[in-house]
Amino acid sequence: MSDLTTQNQDDILLRFVEERLHSLERQSLPEKIERLFGIARPPPNRPRFPQYIYDRARIEQIDQVRHAAVHEDPLCYDPRRLSDDVNYLLVSLLWLAGPVIDKYDLYNKERPAAEPAPA
Repeated sequence: MSDLTTQNQDDILLRFVEERLHSLERQSLPEKIERLFGIARPPPNRPRFPQYIYDRARIEQIDQVRHAAVHEDPLCYDPRRLSDDVNYLLVSLLWLAGPVIDKYDLYNKERPAAEPAPA
């Protein structure tokens, strides 16, 4: 409890978020996104992404193929899809980050310094 009185609110929030994210590590990507939607649901037509459509089925399919390639058969993935899938996931990340940034007004927050990599 004394830890809470000596830290600023941003540090406390960051610690709780990191702990919660750690507890979600083994969840599927669609489950993680649903948790995120519970906190900050993106509007259906974000002006910064007018052509993007969130497709839960596509996220599930990419996540299932990723899981199979990592844990079962690394040759099961069609490499011709790689560029398109990575691009979709990258745009999805940016689309999902916006509502969190907006909700917590992170545009105006000082960014924490990156921790040095372990030696």
